[in-house]
Amino acid sequence: MASEINIPIKLNIAGSLTNAGEFKATVADEAGAEKQFPITVKAHPSIETLNEPKENTEAEPVSPEVPTKEQPTPNEELAPPAVENPLEKTEADSANPSSQLEAIQSRLNLLPKDSLLVNEPDVIKIPKTNPPQTISGEYGLVLTRFKESTVNYFIHGVNKGKPSAKQRITRAQSGEDTYIYYTKTGIYKGRVIDVKEVIVNTASGGSSFGTATPTPGGSNNMLSAWVGGGSRYNPATIRVEFYDSETGEKIKVKGVWNLTDIDHDESAIMYSDSIQEVYVREDSDVLGERKNNQLTVESPRNTNVSETDEKRWVSVAYGETDELTFDYYSSGSWNGYDVKSLVPIAFPDPSKIGTVENQATKQINYTTYVSVPYRQIKNFEPQLIIEDPVIDELNIQAFDIVDTLTGQNVNSLFTLSQQGNNIRAEAKSTSLKKADFYNKMYALEVKATVKEGADLSKYPYEKGHRLLPNTSQIIVTNSDASDKIVKSNEAFAKLKDERLEVKEEVVHLDGSVADSATPGEQLKYRGTALSSYQSEIETNNYASLTFTTTVDSQLEAITNITLKDESGQVVGTGSYDASTKQITASLTKPVSRKQAVYLEYNGTVKQGVPTGTLVKAKTAVEGKYSNGVEIPLSVSNEVSTLIEDYGVLEESVTHQDGSAADYAQVNDVLHYKIIYRTPYKKAEVKYSTLSINSDITEITSYTKNSSNLVAHTESGKPLATPTITGNTLSLNDRSGTIAANESIVVEFDVTVAAEKVSDGTLFKNSAVANMNFSDGFKAVGVTSNTVQTIIKGVLEFVSAPNELNFGDNLKISTKDKSYPIQNKDEGLIVQDSRGKGNQWSMRATLLKELTGESGHQLMNSLHYYNQGKELAFTIGDSIPIRDQKTTDNQPVEISNDWQDIQEGPVLKVKAGQPYSEKYTGAIQWTLQSVPGNE
Repeated sequence: MASEINIPIKLNIAGSLTNAGEFKATVADEAGAEKQFPITVKAHPSIETLNEPKENTEAEPVSPEVPTKEQPTPNEELAPPAVENPLEKTEADSANPSSQLEAIQSRLNLLPKDSLLVNEPDVIKIPKTNPPQTISGEYGLVLTRFKESTVNYFIHGVNKGKPSAKQRITRAQSGEDTYIYYTKTGIYKGRVIDVKEVIVNTASGGSSFGTATPTPGGSNNMLSAWVGGGSRYNPATIRVEFYDSETGEKIKVKGVWNLTDIDHDESAIMYSDSIQEVYVREDSDVLGERKNNQLTVESPRNTNVSETDEKRWVSVAYGETDELTFDYYSSGSWNGYDVKSLVPIAFPDPSKIGTVENQATKQINYTTYVSVPYRQIKNFEPQLIIEDPVIDELNIQAFDIVDTLTGQNVNSLFTLSQQGNNIRAEAKSTSLKKADFYNKMYALEVKATVKEGADLSKYPYEKGHRLLPNTSQIIVTNSDASDKIVKSNEAFAKLKDERLEVKEEVVHLDGSVADSATPGEQLKYRGTALSSYQSEIETNNYASLTFTTTVDSQLEAITNITLKDESGQVVGTGSYDASTKQITASLTKPVSRKQAVYLEYNGTVKQGVPTGTLVKAKTAVEGKYSNGVEIPLSVSNEVSTLIEDYGVLEESVTHQDGSAADYAQVNDVLHYKIIYRTPYKKAEVKYSTLSINSDITEITSYTKNSSNLVAHTESGKPLATPTITGNTLSLNDRSGTIAANESIVVEFDVTVAAEKVSDGTLFKNSAVANMNFSDGFKAVGVTSNTVQTIIKGVLEFVSAPNELNFGDNLKISTKDKSYPIQNKDEGLIVQDSRGKGNQWSMRATLLKELTGESGHQLMNSLHYYNQGKELAFTIGDSIPIRDQKTTDNQPVEISNDWQDIQEGPVLKVKAGQPYSEKYTGAIQWTLQSVPGNE
């Protein structure tokens, strides 16, 4: 103690303190120097006062359990919590926990003595006799062992090999990386289960863990613990984790955890948010509490009972979880998993596994695993039948029943039979009445081979293997004595198959799946070949591939035959032989086997194909890889397209002369006709109701003066009058008198409205028909083609005056005089529908001077004032009337601007020039387009 030190020091203290508080410890070195250290002692959260502890040598129990306690000699020291030996015990020590001196503490009372589990809400109380129910078979994981099962234990991640039946683990050895790993401890929905028992913590003096195959009441069953000394403070904490034996991944399961023979100082806490149902006897005296995700059970104070006493049993059904955690408290007895269930567990779903024993000989094995839960003899089953129907493409070679724990044939316990490919194994009544028939896993093993020439193409194909399915079932008995059928999962035997995976598809031209189509519709077919061939040589590719398909007789116009790879590159050629209706296509260049190769073609459904006809297609492929390996004939699935003839709805738009109105001009009259062409050929059936509707919004936006709206059959019989409401044209006829073989016609006219359109204006229209027929057939949502009209804009005269009158009976003046127009029969009006920005020019040319009845001419008397500028008419010369750039498509009336003698045409007569007679002349108005300035 000569100098201060600053390193951790572990103090080992024998004995115990009975009071909490602040204390001082005095430590002396060899020279006698002393130093005091403060020590804080806290009370255990569950105990207010502690009894004086006694030492003991822990002995493992025999049945019934009798804990042995020995008083230590004055020289003995208790094994203190802080000085555990981190080294492993010897095998002899592990097998005999009593050889280790441990401190036995008085029991830990987790719960008040009157806290009976049977009084907890949601706990299911079971009558003393004849329990009225079973635990559902959905909680189907029953922990057991297979002949092939193994168990190893790991200390801090290091594999120590096979543990003893009662493996001792010290506190120092415990932790997250210390565990016991059991392989093949059960089967759940077709997946073999491994269990990892993590030894999170042990009692302060170490604990022992059972590793034996679970048996009813077994004291060292796997997942059980002899907690040992110090358990008042430190329980043995284990976490049970479930894994898929094949993949090593954690897996969620459902099962039942049974705690039995709850006596002495045993207590347990189960932690899981998947606890579903808790079962106790109605007269149970087990203490307990259920809250949130925690179930606590505890034996009554200082009592010992037989392990067969069901009052001390608790069964817990847990839902889907991949782990369960337990705290076990006791100083002299076993806690943990037991196969004995307070309530019989219904038969869980059988599990099916399929394997291929020999790919060369195509030896197939199917195994049905049937878990037979523990039963007391009073609850034996009246029947158990296992049925396995094997696919017809297999020859059954042999079948047997095997005990999975021993691997031995137990056919003698069953009556086996075969009818066709259906295998049946029925448990004998004598077997069902024996206790040792239960708590077992039985496997019905069926061996079969593929029949010669069997076509397996209908079964799924995956990565070079054909998946051969199998599902079995068991027949047991319901509580009402009726048969209960419980089916297994579907399993697949993966048979190696060098055939290509060939997939056939048929789609509409828009890419949607063509489950149905109409006569006259074009369909697109694709056959895809994909290889799963595993070659050691990366460059082994397709040397050749030949696709063949027979075209359905209801298709015609076979076009666009293409063979390409998945990048879209054309890799071969194909042809169609109309006489055999067969398409053949072959590669013309090598293609990587890792790429899909497609044969595509189009075909059109023939007109007149009856409703209900199925148009079918499939593709076959064969070839060779570049290493010479043959690709056997590989056939695709078959696709079917149902032909449904709903009739055809056609729409047209024409000019008055009957020509197609793809283009029109302002003021053109357009004629629209909508025809529903019926699929019926005979008149016996009637239209119950017929309806044709068209949204004519675009038509009404650019036209005017709708007229001649009528509906009739194509043969001329009148129908109900169509209506136009808003922008919807509708025909609805419910007379029920129109024969179904009559086509229906709706017609109407409209005029292109000059004021609504310009050059390039486009408007479309289509219609929809819904027809109900007296035989129950419905043609719903039959949509017409879409018609469209494009307006070609024009520059045109709307009108021009045929007569300009400067007045009658004008007086001959002795002076020069000007006369404005007195009247005109038409305005001078121009309309330009070519669109904004176009330019035009109006000019006038004098064709004839004003000439009297006598032939006398008034030379140079006609003038035109254009924006104040005077222009004289002369024979043959044109003068400008108006130059204008178009701003809209509205008519422009030039003559509106003519005002007296200031604007427009003017007659200027010189004094003494005219005779007293009527003069007439001729002017030509010329309208022309003017190129715009760039």
